[in-house]
Amino acid sequence: MEPLSRINWITNQSSGWPPTPLTTIAPGPDWELLRCPSASGDKPRVIIVFVQAQGGLVGGVGKNGIVVEPEHILGVKSYPAGERLAADIDGLTADQRTMRSWRTIAHKVVWGSGIVRKQQTTTLDLMGSKGLMEFRAKHGLPELPPLVIVTDSGRDAGGAAGYSHPVFHTPGLRVILLTNEAKADELTDEVAREKLASTEVFGFGQAHLDMRAAMKYFREEEGDELWDCEGGHGLAMSLWDEGLVEMAFITTTNTTIEPSNLAKAQTMLNYADEGVALVAHGVAGNFTFDWWVKPELLP
Repeated sequence: MEPLSRINWITNQSSGWPPTPLTTIAPGPDWELLRCPSASGDKPRVIIVFVQAQGGLVGGVGKNGIVVEPEHILGVKSYPAGERLAADIDGLTADQRTMRSWRTIAHKVVWGSGIVRKQQTTTLDLMGSKGLMEFRAKHGLPELPPLVIVTDSGRDAGGAAGYSHPVFHTPGLRVILLTNEAKADELTDEVAREKLASTEVFGFGQAHLDMRAAMKYFREEEGDELWDCEGGHGLAMSLWDEGLVEMAFITTTNTTIEPSNLAKAQTMLNYADEGVALVAHGVAGNFTFDWWVKPELLP
């Protein structure tokens, strides 16, 4: 039997939204796209796209000092032993396709600097899909979505290994370092010294990064409609607390990591308790997929 690879949508209320140029049609039969409401007002829509284990766990540190990594959450490796597991191929495939679907329609993908600092092999691409790149080009977008790296302190903007991280050297990928005005000149000098021709620095807010001002700028100057925030946890929670997030798309794996083994646990919000509406729910393998949207966006 072929892997399911596609999500079986049990509930999907998103079809009531009128299609927009970026959300009308998927470019091929191997993946599907939920419709997304277009932006209005002075900022792009922001969606948090995360993978969590049972209980909402997205990261943490064990009492033994071992960090909970994405491979643990996805069930590819056991925690804390790190043994290879028989992964849920259907769920993993559907999650990968969903992630690249959101990247395909996003005007920007947003990472906290911690992703660059801690995950030195993480890349931003569309899984080598020529069809998805052509879809973006057809709609007047660069083949790869620009990557925004948020670094309020300016510390380790290029990651633990400096600017050798692959995102700074991916052909065709525009990287935007988003910081405060006090750190912008320092980062600009670093980028020039490292000869990173595809990396730009923008500063908003004097002592601390003003994300609302940054979003307003890119909405007005570049017409951004959707920002896809893929983490980390601290950035996602900060954006939520500032009222800058309208949607969340959460993949829940079948992995359980015992909370009593953790000295520090990072968990996502319970969106039902936050008054956010569940507009789509689906399954693939033993993974579940939930799309949460703030009520003011509902038709």
